[in-house]
Amino acid sequence: MAALLVAFGVLGLWSSLFKVKVFFGFWVWPPMSLLVAIGFIILGVGAITYLWNRNHSYFPILLIVVLGTVFSFTSYFSLSSIEEQSSVSGFQYESQDRFSLFKTEIGDDLSLVNALWAFYDGSQQVDRDEFYRFMDGVYRESSEKHAFFWAPWVPGQDLARYEEAAKKEGEPDYQVLESDAQGNVKPTAVRNEYFPLQYVAPVTRRDFPLGFNLGSMPAIAKFLKESRDSGRTVASGRIGVNFRKSSPENVFFVFRPVYQKGVREDNVRWRREHLIGFVGGVFRVGDVVESILSRLRPSEIDIYIYDKSAPVGERFLYHHSSLSFEETPPSQFEEKLGRIRGLHYMN
Repeated sequence: MAALLVAFGVLGLWSSLFKVKVFFGFWVWPPMSLLVAIGFIILGVGAITYLWNRNHSYFPILLIVVLGTVFSFTSYFSLSSIEEQSSVSGFQYESQDRFSLFKTEIGDDLSLVNALWAFYDGSQQVDRDEFYRFMDGVYRESSEKHAFFWAPWVPGQDLARYEEAAKKEGEPDYQVLESDAQGNVKPTAVRNEYFPLQYVAPVTRRDFPLGFNLGSMPAIAKFLKESRDSGRTVASGRIGVNFRKSSPENVFFVFRPVYQKGVREDNVRWRREHLIGFVGGVFRVGDVVESILSRLRPSEIDIYIYDKSAPVGERFLYHHSSLSFEETPPSQFEEKLGRIRGLHYMN
């Protein structure tokens, strides 16, 4: 009993001095104040000293065994706890750092779209040369990673007139296009309205061909209508780009509607009747992520990005591998999102 009192006191003293939880694999040692721990040690040592003086020689041996065992287990589990806490803290710090930069990058991208919208909203008319001069001056650095565009609203009966005007403006081969189920580009079908890409900068980042009718893709059209009716900036979900057969990628669009000048009314009917078109950007998820990670030191962290608002099976956006662990297939990982345990940073 005297040896156990000393052992309890040592455990309490260790926990109090080093601010760690003493964990025995199945039970956490309850917290103990410093004075109580010292009291246990004094009481136990006093009892052992009394027994020693009575020539019970086996008590020193018992004390050494008990204390040695306690110190061994305490040191092992406490140091393991310290190491795990350090790993968790480091993981959360680096994950939060990446997440914060990701949010900042997305915010900067949205501000670029809003700046382009302000340029259109403050101009009576923007022609081809003005658009590209503006892009070259404002988006010189950002345009290396993203593409920005102007997509006018074209009524169905004005399609031929619109294509002819676009050819005369500087695009002799301009034609409104759409894609079939296999991703092959073809002339657009007859529709009530069109939202073709008229200006896209830079020309080296045209994931969608010039003249492509954004309204021909249901996955994009619903976000165009949402942006038109609300008058707000709207981001699309994941859009698979398969025009480049060798390297299909996931992109997302950001739209902001431009309306006719004059007195504005805050209702859906006015917005639908006075829509001119959309400014926006096309962003590759991979480029956004890798651009952020290039500013940070390499880390053994795998990053999986999902769109939790998308239907199950369509949430995966991008995976960055640290090359330190075996890659988990995105579909399998998505199924486990609701059952994740262990070191994972979720936001």
